[in-house]
Amino acid sequence: MKQLDELHSKQELDVMEMFHNVEKAIEKIEDGTKFAERILEHASGAELLSIKKLITMQLMSLINNTPKPDVNVKIEFTTDAAKFEEAINTTFGSFVKQDEGSQKVRTLGYAKTAKELFKVALKISDCLNRNLEV
Repeated sequence: MKQLDELHSKQELDVMEMFHNVEKAIEKIEDGTKFAERILEHASGAELLSIKKLITMQLMSLINNTPKPDVNVKIEFTTDAAKFEEAINTTFGSFVKQDEGSQKVRTLGYAKTAKELFKVALKISDCLNRNLEV
């Protein structure tokens, strides 16, 4: 869960930073548009023609430099089947059975139980992947 919280926090910060950059770009474009409107209202024809190219270049520069939303917000949970089975056996142990004809002990293990638990873990992983995709 700690790893998930860290991933979520990092992605949240990335989204907040992108949102801040978009807000700044919007403010700059709005300021440029207001300036252009004031020029159109108050400038004479000759003045307008002399600064038209400059104003157009500035507005195009603002538009072309708007931030691109490229934050990846996908979080995927992956499972290693071998490590999972090993962890189950290590954590919960295994059954032992003594052979009837000798004192030899045979380990039966958690093969069936571990596989069933692994299937449940895969289902949980799928549910997490579906719920965490944005």
